[in-house]
Amino acid sequence: MPKNNLLLIIALSLALVTSAIALADVIIVYYANANSIAKSVVSVMTGSYSCPCCGVLSSWQYTNTGFSATVTAITLSTSSGYVIHVPTPLVGLRAYAAGVLTVAIRHNNYVSSVSINGTPIYPSPGSISLSTGTYTLYENLTISTPLTSPITLSGIYNYTPTQGVVYIYTHLLRRYKHLALT
Repeated sequence: MPKNNLLLIIALSLALVTSAIALADVIIVYYANANSIAKSVVSVMTGSYSCPCCGVLSSWQYTNTGFSATVTAITLSTSSGYVIHVPTPLVGLRAYAAGVLTVAIRHNNYVSSVSINGTPIYPSPGSISLSTGTYTLYENLTISTPLTSPITLSGIYNYTPTQGVVYIYTHLLRRYKHLALT
């Protein structure tokens, strides 16, 4: 009988392994790692503007602290100072989510006031609402002396999305197959 018991144990073991394999499921599991922020919710787009007929040259670029804009234009004398005679592009932005943009110009000895799209941003910061999209913010600038050379304005900005904090990530996706016995 011990020989028969051994054969019975082997036969039952084989049957059990065969049934387990027949009932196995394949489970696919995905693991994703967020590697880095791909882009900010709002970003400065480097650009320039030139209008030879009205004497305006403007260029802007991203800096580590915000943006920098250089303007050359004809100024007109007014009772409150000298103004650039036409609205001039200050900076180009791309918003990836709707929100509120707060902009300020860093102190400049020649600047009396700056507004963008009708909102004052110097000497105090100002805020405007943006939707998703691309924007060129136009400045109206009042300075204390006529422009005889280009003037550079350094700006800082903060963007608060209306839906809360939004980050756009790149990611690494790995796929694993697991064999699960059921």
